[in-house]
Amino acid sequence: MWLVSPTNQLTFGLSDEYLQGHMMQVVEADGHNVQPFYTDNLDIYSGETYSVLVVCNQTLDNYHLAVNVRARTDKDTPTGLGILVYDNATAYQPQTPWPKGPAWDNVTASIEQARKYKALQNNTDPTSHYYNRTEHVVTRQLVLLNTQQTWKGHQKWAINNVTYAPLATPLLSALVYNITNAVDLTPPPDYPTPGYNIYAPPANTETNVASGVYQFTTGDVVELILQNGAMLTANHAEVHPWHLHGHDFWIMGYGDGVFDNATSPLTFEYDFPPARNNVPLFPFGWTAIRFKLDNPGAWPFHCHIEWHFHLGMGVMFAHGIDQVRNQTIPSSTLGCGLTKSLFKLP
Repeated sequence: MWLVSPTNQLTFGLSDEYLQGHMMQVVEADGHNVQPFYTDNLDIYSGETYSVLVVCNQTLDNYHLAVNVRARTDKDTPTGLGILVYDNATAYQPQTPWPKGPAWDNVTASIEQARKYKALQNNTDPTSHYYNRTEHVVTRQLVLLNTQQTWKGHQKWAINNVTYAPLATPLLSALVYNITNAVDLTPPPDYPTPGYNIYAPPANTETNVASGVYQFTTGDVVELILQNGAMLTANHAEVHPWHLHGHDFWIMGYGDGVFDNATSPLTFEYDFPPARNNVPLFPFGWTAIRFKLDNPGAWPFHCHIEWHFHLGMGVMFAHGIDQVRNQTIPSSTLGCGLTKSLFKLP
């Protein structure tokens, strides 16, 4: 329950919320200021954070706060409810219908809202070819195709036909201490199979299981395209919220169908790409981000729907391992997997 005074501004974070009779002004996303915009509903995907301003300028009364399922069927999921109570009003459960927002499968509404996010100030770092800033030229492109596949009869998710499997020995420890038998460093492909039909299940449903490690040089600027494909059921796809550890990225744009290197970048947001660490990938579409490798380590990049990550929808980005090695990791922080043989802890 929120207790407020009329005409006061209220700032709070929320999750998939709809605020009856009031507009929310979105001002921040994932710790970065954005150009403010108004909305009566707010899509929030797993792992995301927002700040909004609400002007309480309605009749002295009580108003519903509602949380509804988006991008998943909501027929069996009840609406979560709260109450916005104006100061001096008697608190009670409003009898009016609670707000529902867009239908759970209204992808168009979600894409339109995602495109509203723009950086508050001009940010030229990821747009070097546009501003001729040679120190930030994209040095590598990855196109990661998200598919649903199987492995030994079990349903999995895969990236370019590789299902991520977590290691008994943490990847960073294996790289820093050269434990070569702890990890397979064969990277997944940078690109999916040419001509892949994103609207049909994979012709070969059996995936490969590996560590999913991409290695970079510190300072690399990566353009990464997330491409969504069909699930094992034809013409079905899901929304996947992707999250990058250790770095923020710039969201360059969203598009339908298959990403095209010749035409799709013409739709990018070059002037005010928002900086985030979470981004949605929509059904049968693509999402483009750019980021600079400036924080040495071994970092997961994965779908933030946790069971999707556990079923293989993720990769690892490693760079600057020598710099990490020179920091002298305390042995007290080790002891998993094969590091046990290196450090005899008390």
